[in-house]
Amino acid sequence: MADIFPTMPESSAEDTNAPVAVENIGLSFVYDHDKKAFIMVDGSPKECNQVEAVKEWISMMLRLNRNSCKVFENINIGISKDELIGSRTLPAGFARSELIREIQEMLLLCPAIESSYNYEFRRNKRTMEISFICVLYTGENLEVVENV
Repeated sequence: MADIFPTMPESSAEDTNAPVAVENIGLSFVYDHDKKAFIMVDGSPKECNQVEAVKEWISMMLRLNRNSCKVFENINIGISKDELIGSRTLPAGFARSELIREIQEMLLLCPAIESSYNYEFRRNKRTMEISFICVLYTGENLEVVENV
């Protein structure tokens, strides 16, 4: 009788947080966060290249409120938007440093990202524009600008 689950070689079960070249990220689709839907071309989701896939992942993680999704309850994905961005009781410097810390912790989960720097935060009425530079393991700099 054939096994319904594929057998995995021992070498593939190694450290899942090991650095990965951006070329090995895999297939991803472009998501329109304003319309809250995947972009479709001729009835199929539009594919994006590997650098765009990393950017899509970062965008999704920045929009996700930390501890709000049961799927990710065992890992710290997302940022504490409700507690930090809209709070008037916390000192601005504390909120800024906590946002940077949470974003950096979240970025460690993506195996293609080596580091990040140059964080800037700008208020836009009820939202905040977050911008920073991500350094990928390929040496590429990826500029991230998201309105969350």
